[in-house]
Amino acid sequence: MRRPLVALAASAALAACAPDVRLDEARLRRASPRTLAVLPFHVVLAPGARDEDGQLARRADAVRAAVTRRLQLLSYRTLDPEAVDEALARAGLAAHAHRASYQALAAALGVDAVVRGRVTSLQNVEGAVLFVHTIAADLDLLDLGQGEVLCEVAHTERAIGGFLPESTQAVRAIMTTVENSTVPGFLRLAERFAEIVVRALPPPPSPPARGAGGLEALRLSASADPLSPGDLVTVEVRGAPGLEAVADLTPDLRGVPLPEVAPGVYRGTHRVGVGEVGAGQPAARLQDRFGEGAWALVADEPLVFPTRAPAPPVGLVRAVDAAGAHRLSWRAAPGAAGYRVYALDPRGRPTLVAETTRVYAPVPADAARLAVASLDARGHVGLLAEVGP
Repeated sequence: MRRPLVALAASAALAACAPDVRLDEARLRRASPRTLAVLPFHVVLAPGARDEDGQLARRADAVRAAVTRRLQLLSYRTLDPEAVDEALARAGLAAHAHRASYQALAAALGVDAVVRGRVTSLQNVEGAVLFVHTIAADLDLLDLGQGEVLCEVAHTERAIGGFLPESTQAVRAIMTTVENSTVPGFLRLAERFAEIVVRALPPPPSPPARGAGGLEALRLSASADPLSPGDLVTVEVRGAPGLEAVADLTPDLRGVPLPEVAPGVYRGTHRVGVGEVGAGQPAARLQDRFGEGAWALVADEPLVFPTRAPAPPVGLVRAVDAAGAHRLSWRAAPGAAGYRVYALDPRGRPTLVAETTRVYAPVPADAARLAVASLDARGHVGLLAEVGP
């Protein structure tokens, strides 16, 4: 009689032990770090090995991101990885941050301490019915005031799963293998790894000062009402100097930058694009590098972009008449009360060249790209229909 094969693993098996932790409490109390940055993790390759397709670097980035998210849940104030990478690039440290001096890191990042990661294993072995994920790394907390290592954590986290085909638990094993293979399974393991190692790191000896202060004044102005393509919306806020400010104009139009034009004065503009629609209560956010600060409405009334986008015209034809004049024609769009004709620059930015109620218009001879948008009876402008040379 044929005996059924047994399952290797009907569900993922986690292999982990407690991390190895070395903490210098005296140095930690003396340094008393409050602000952190997590450096890009350094991947240690075997002799002669190369990360040809960048997979190891991407996995190391995923582990670093998970560690950063866990640290941000603690009472440390931790920079986002994007802000860290930008600061390192400006200082010329991006390629060798793990070997940079503490003085150089302090000047570039402006934080009390950094977390450095040295990854020794990023295994992601997957077959049709078997997976093995492994993350092994050493982390340390480096004080940027004196260059002392305050804490070291070494940990390995592993997930193994799969099945042999004739198991009675085959269906469940297949589901487990699919769920834990490729990117999702590795990211789940990265989160577990981060949770364990961050729990092993010491909390700050004293709570950090928080907050970027409030917004003292806010102002919004628009160049037209209702708004149309090309119109400008300007937002200005005032508060403490040296911060970051952005405006959220509508639910779909968020994060409009407000540069600091004078100490404590932040002002930015948004030019309405063709076919841009939406409405919302505009608000501004003033925050420090750690994302902490103040938020407030900029105006009492909602800011309304065109709420309907008329159908674009079709059948665009570019021609030259007997007199040598260039003309663009099209077929009428349903519900259109008029049309706007634009010349597009190489980056696709529109410049209005004609507005008409007819289905044709003269156009510049030197315009390489042209586009037409429908205009409804209330002045709402639709999406562009484009034609080339």
